[in-house]
Amino acid sequence: MPKKRGAGKTSAHAVKQTAAVYNMGTVSRLCGLPVYTIRWIESRGLISPARSGGHQRLFSDEDVRLLHDICMLMQAHVNLQGIRLILEMRSRQRLDIDAMLGDLLEKLSDKDE
Repeated sequence: MPKKRGAGKTSAHAVKQTAAVYNMGTVSRLCGLPVYTIRWIESRGLISPARSGGHQRLFSDEDVRLLHDICMLMQAHVNLQGIRLILEMRSRQRLDIDAMLGDLLEKLSDKDE
């Protein structure tokens, strides 16, 4: 099976988005949410921040964006199950888009050869 061009490479932008760098206090200020609300959201399984060696929660840019989205849905009175469904659908859609982009890039690279 031929290796896809760019397979296994991670862009600096992707690393920055997924690098867990923010502690709970910083995320609380960035999102405008109390710490206990962030913990509640985590306890419901809507986010899963990384943990440091000392078990401190560490959040990435993507986690912060996700918290903003969850907060927006909560303010719109979407219930917990609805939020889960929306987040799952968004994740599936993102996977479908990534697959389509991969196919398109492969077709374009085949034309170049």
